[in-house]
Amino acid sequence: MRAVCCCKAVAILLDAEPLLNGVCHCDNCRRRTGSALGWSVYFPASVLAHDPEGVSVYAFDAESGRQERRFCATCGTTLYWTNSASPGVIGFAGGCLEEGELQTPTLSAYDSRRHGWIELDAALQRAL
Repeated sequence: MRAVCCCKAVAILLDAEPLLNGVCHCDNCRRRTGSALGWSVYFPASVLAHDPEGVSVYAFDAESGRQERRFCATCGTTLYWTNSASPGVIGFAGGCLEEGELQTPTLSAYDSRRHGWIELDAALQRAL
């Protein structure tokens, strides 16, 4: 699997199976994506030994802990992030993953904040 930004200046090979594939309805994810929800796929942090060239960092305190978001310095696409609340795990923007077909997300985080017009598979685990 590869994560690629919009301008294709940054491409990251992910040589591991995802730990978690889910959507999130928190304000942070909505703003990150500019959409009604965020799609996040989490991997062991070991898939990325260091930041690739062409990536900039935005660090801030989120509801869930200290977050460091990495994005393409050329086009601004958010590619991945880490959170102090989840050491050893790295999240990638689901829409940036291009190779291989990901399975249907299994989790809907902050589901209580989901917009009423968004209908999700009833089989998804619901959190918060």
